[in-house]
Amino acid sequence: MNPLLQTLRILSPGGVVPPGDLHKICQVAEENGCETIGLGSRQEIFLSVPAGKVPAALDGLVHTGLSIETEPGRKANIVTSYGAVGIYPATPWVMAGTCLDILEQFDYQPRLKINLTDPQQPLVPRFSGDLNFIASAYPDFWHLYVQLPGPGHNGQPWPVLIGSEDIARLCRIIEEGYFTDAGPGLSGLTERVARQFPALTTRPDSQAFSVPKLPFPEYEGFHGSGAGYWLGIFRRNYSYPLAFVQELCELALRSKIGKICLTPWKSLLIKDIQAGHLPHWEKLLGVHHICTRHAASELNWQVPDLDEEALNLKKRLVRELEELECNTGELSFAIGFRPMPVATSVVIEPEDPGNPVTFSIRHTADFTRSNARWRVFVRQVPVADLAGKLRELCVRYYASREYLQTELSPETALPAAKPLPAAQMPYQCTHCLTVYDPQAGDPAFGVPAGSPFGQLPDRYTCSLCEGLKKDFVLLSA
Repeated sequence: MNPLLQTLRILSPGGVVPPGDLHKICQVAEENGCETIGLGSRQEIFLSVPAGKVPAALDGLVHTGLSIETEPGRKANIVTSYGAVGIYPATPWVMAGTCLDILEQFDYQPRLKINLTDPQQPLVPRFSGDLNFIASAYPDFWHLYVQLPGPGHNGQPWPVLIGSEDIARLCRIIEEGYFTDAGPGLSGLTERVARQFPALTTRPDSQAFSVPKLPFPEYEGFHGSGAGYWLGIFRRNYSYPLAFVQELCELALRSKIGKICLTPWKSLLIKDIQAGHLPHWEKLLGVHHICTRHAASELNWQVPDLDEEALNLKKRLVRELEELECNTGELSFAIGFRPMPVATSVVIEPEDPGNPVTFSIRHTADFTRSNARWRVFVRQVPVADLAGKLRELCVRYYASREYLQTELSPETALPAAKPLPAAQMPYQCTHCLTVYDPQAGDPAFGVPAGSPFGQLPDRYTCSLCEGLKKDFVLLSA
C-alpha cells in the first residue's frame, strides 16, 4: 500500500447500496484525488485517498449515512445473501425484504462478523463470519453457528433456532459478553443470553440440519431472470473506474433500479434490468471496456483485501493453470497471505508469511466450500511448482468423485471400451468411495504417478477418510 494514501473502508450493511449513495461516494472520491473504488470480501467499498485529503473525504461521505472506518478491522460489515434472492435457488420464505428487515434492527455497528444467508444459494459464503445465521426450514427462524476466535467456538451450533425479530439484540448481547468476559465459551454465552434476554424468540432445533453441497456460482455477465435480466460485473484487479461506476449509477436511477448489490467475490450485481433497457447496459460496458464472460479459473479465487502481493500470485497461477489446460471449474481457491475468513475448497499459503518462498496447499476434506475440516495436500512447494501441484490436486478431485449410478439406455449406450491393463486399473475405497487412480498416484502419501495399486505399501490409507488399503475394491469394467 502506498504510504501517501490512506484507506477508507465504507460499510454497506448486507452488501446493498442505493445507486444515489454509490454515486455520491464516487463524487467524493473524484473530488479528493481517487480514480477508482475497490470492493472487499465482506461486501465493503474501499477508497484509497491521499492522506492530506482524508478529512475532506470524510466530511463528504457523512451525507451517505454509511459507516466509514479509517482503521482496519475495528468494525465489521454485516454480510447477507440479499443479492442472491431472485437469481439463485432459495428457501421459500427468504424474500428480498427478509434480510433488509433484519438489518433495520441493528442500531449499533457490530465488531463481530455477522452473516445472514440462505443455505440454498451458492453466491454468499455461509460460514465466513463469527456469528453465522443460516435460514432454517421454519419460516422466520434461523440456525446459528458460532465460530468466534478462541477455544470453544469452532463451528458450534446454538442449541435452539432464533427468530428473525430478535437477531440484532441477540448479536449485541453475544458481542458484549465476548469482549467483556475474555471470550467465554458457548455455554457461557448461552447463559448470558438466558439472563439478559429471557424473552428471546426461539424454537427447538429438532431436525437434523445439513448444508447442501452447491456448485460454484456464475456471478458475472448477463443472465435472464424472470421477465428481465441481472448483470454481474467482475474486474481482475477488483478495482472499478470511477467514471464507469458513476455512469452505472446514473443508468440504474434512470432504469428505476433501487439497489446495487456487492458480492463477497468483489463484484457488482445489478438485478431487475428490463429487457428493453438491456442495450443501454451493453453500451455502458462497451464504452468503458468492461469485459464479461471471464473463464471460471479467473472467478473462483478469494484474495485478501488490498493485498497486491496476493493478487499478483493469483494472476500468475491463473495464467499458468490456463497454459496447463487445467480444469478448475468445480473448485475454488484462496491465497492465504494473511488471516481472513476462508470460504473456498483449496488454500495456498506461504510456509513463512514474512518470506513467501515456499508454500503449502490444503483442501477441505470433501472439497466443498462449507467444510471446516482441512487436509494438507503438499508442503514446501516453490512458487514455480505451485501451478503443477494445483493441477495434480484437481486431478485427484475429479478422480475421487462418486460415480453416477445410472445406466445408459440401449439407444444411447456407448461402445464397449478397451479394457485397461491390470497395472492401470483403479481401486475404490468402500467407506467414502474415493478412487485411487494409478495414473495419478497419491502425492500426499508420497506415491508417484504410475504406481499400480498392488505395489502400494500395506500401510497405505485412503487420502480422504484414512480407510485401510484392504478396504479398497477393484473398479473393473
